[in-house]
This record gives sequence, C-alpha cells and structure tokens, in this order.
Amino acid sequence: LCLASLSKEGEEEKTKNEGGKERKLVVGAHEDTVPLINRILNTSSSDSKYSVIASPRSSKNTDLLKGNVDSIQAYTTTEVPTLERILQQQQPNNNISVKVDPLEGMNNTTNSSG
Repeated sequence: LCLASLSKEGEEEKTKNEGGKERKLVVGAHEDTVPLINRILNTSSSDSKYSVIASPRSSKNTDLLKGNVDSIQAYTTTEVPTLERILQQQQPNNNISVKVDPLEGMNNTTNSSG
C-alpha cells in the first residue's frame, strides 16, 4: 500500500496555494479506508500536511490524472503500473512519472502479518 502521485521532472511538489501559504496535500482514498489513511497520515495533528478525502475506486486514477487530488491510495503491484501505462499512452514524452511513497513505516505503521 502506498501513496501514488505524479511527478514532473524538474518540478517541486506544489505545497503552497496561490497566496503563498502552505496548503495540505489532498489524498484520495477508498471510502472505506479513509479512517485508516487518516490514522496513518496522522491528519488529526495540527501540523499534518495531508487532508484525506473519499475518492471512488472507479475514478481515483482519473482524479489523480486530472489534478483533482495530489495523490491517491494505491497498490504498488496494480494501480502504479496502470498509471504508468496510462501516462505512457497519453503523453509518451511528457517527463511525468508516478511517485510512490510506501505507507508501511509511516508514523510507526508496520506490517503485522505473521
């Protein structure tokens, strides 16, 4: 499980609004996992840089590609390759790639299987 976002070569992440103030990065997550992603990203903290919203499974890739969200909850084995294929097909020379931030280990989360 990870956060997937789009990264354009040579550009920094846009964390400021038009007025120059810091803004929260909007994360699209499956409706039933919004509470989990909120806990992992510690959005209840006043200094959290994230805001998590529900993004339907059927449209979350499109939400990311259209810029409706800054990143999405994704699985590295399925959705990340799908996003990479879409980017390659739509704009093969645009220097946009999929950035992956694993959620395991973030805010002391661990894989508790076993």
